Amino acid sequence: MKHKRLLIFFSTALTLVIVIYAVTMLYNIKPAAPTFVDTPIVEHKPSIELDSEEPIVIDEEIYENSYTEQQPEEDIIQQVEDRLAQLTLEEKIGQLLIVGIEDRASTVSTDTRRLIAEQGIGNIILFKRNIDSEQQLTTFIHELKKLPSNDIPLWVTIDQEGGKVNRLPEQFPSAAELGELNDTAITQANGDLIGKALADLSIDMNFSPVLDINSNPNNPVIGSRAFGATADSVTTHSTAMLEGLGKHVLTVGKHFPGHGDTTIDSHIELPVIDKSWDELEQLELLPFRTAIANDIDAIMVGHLLVPKLDADYPASLSKTIISYYLRKVLQFDGLIITDDLIMGGITEQYELSEAAVKAIQAGNTMLIIGHKPKQQQLVRQRLIEAVEQGEIDEALIDERVRLVLSMKLNMQAYLQ
Repeated sequence: MKHKRLLIFFSTALTLVIVIYAVTMLYNIKPAAPTFVDTPIVEHKPSIELDSEEPIVIDEEIYENSYTEQQPEEDIIQQVEDRLAQLTLEEKIGQLLIVGIEDRASTVSTDTRRLIAEQGIGNIILFKRNIDSEQQLTTFIHELKKLPSNDIPLWVTIDQEGGKVNRLPEQFPSAAELGELNDTAITQANGDLIGKALADLSIDMNFSPVLDINSNPNNPVIGSRAFGATADSVTTHSTAMLEGLGKHVLTVGKHFPGHGDTTIDSHIELPVIDKSWDELEQLELLPFRTAIANDIDAIMVGHLLVPKLDADYPASLSKTIISYYLRKVLQFDGLIITDDLIMGGITEQYELSEAAVKAIQAGNTMLIIGHKPKQQQLVRQRLIEAVEQGEIDEALIDERVRLVLSMKLNMQAYLQ
C-alpha cells in the first residue's frame, strides 16, 4: 500500500511538471516553481527578479501591515466598524470608486498623490498606459501603497485576461486559445501563473475571468476573450481559471448578464439583448451560476440593455437586474462592480455623474471610472452631494463600504 501511494504521488507530480512545461513551451510563459505539497496562501509581496544592477528595496512593513493572516470573524467585524466610524463621507465614497490614473513612471505623480492621500480614493485600476516594465511597475505600486492616510489598504486592480487584453509586459494566452486546447490542467496552470505574477507585483484584484459565451460570431468585442462558444466550454475553463487565479488575487467575473450574444461593442454604444430571464438561464447565466457557486469574489455588470428584464436602464444601472436578479435570485453576496462608466454604452445615454448616482442606487458596490480625471472628480463630488441631499441614504453607503473593508482587512480569507 505504501508503495502504491508513492507511485500515485510521483505520477501526480510528474503530470504537474508536464502541464507547466507545456504551458511554458506553448506560450513562452515564465513558470512558477512547482510544488507537490499543500502550500500556504501566497502573501502579497513583490518577488519578481529584475534584470537590474540596483536591487529594489522593499519596505516589508507596508506589506505586512496591509494584509495579515486570516483573523477570527468577530475581530474583523469589530475592525470594520472601527474603521468605518473613523471615515468621513468623502473617504467612504472614495472606498467605492476604482479610478484610472495617467502615471507611467516609477514615481507617483502629484495628481495621483492628491487623489489618494487627500481625496481618499481607495482603489486604482492600471491600464497599459501605466506600465513600462516590471521594474517600473514594481516600484510604482510600492510607492502607491504608501499613500493612504486612513490606515486602509489601497487596492490596485487590473484587466489581465491574456490575449488581446494583456496589460503586463509578459504575454499570456487568450481564453479562446486555452479553450481550444481543452485541457483544464493547462487553463488552471495558466491562471496560477497570472495570479502569482500579479500578486508578486502587489496587485490585489484582477478583472478576470470573462464569463461571456461567444455565441454570436458577429460579436465585435468578446471573440477571443471568451473560452468558447458553448456554455460547457466557458463554464469548464472559467472554473479552472478561477482555481488557479483565485489563490493569489481577488477574481471578478464579467460581463453580467452576458455580453456574448451582441453585435455592438458597449465601449461605443449600448447593446440590446432581446432575451427573457428564462432564456438567459439556458445559456448566458450558466457560467455565472457556476462561478457564484465557486465563491467568486466579484461580478462586473455590463452596459447591456435587456428590455425583458428592465426596459428603462442598462444592466449596470438597473436595480431590477442587480438587486433582484443578481442578489436575490442568484444569491450573490460578493462585490458588484460596474464596467467602466466612461464607455459609450453609458456616456451616449447619460450624464456621467448622474449615471454614477443611479449605479449606486441600483445596488453596485463599486464603480469604475478609468479615464478623464476631471470627470472622476465630478463623479466623486456628485456622489457626496447625493448623500448630503438625501438622494442616497448614507446607511446604504455604509453597507457597501463594510463589504469593501471586510475584504480589505481580511483578504486572505477570500483567497481560495
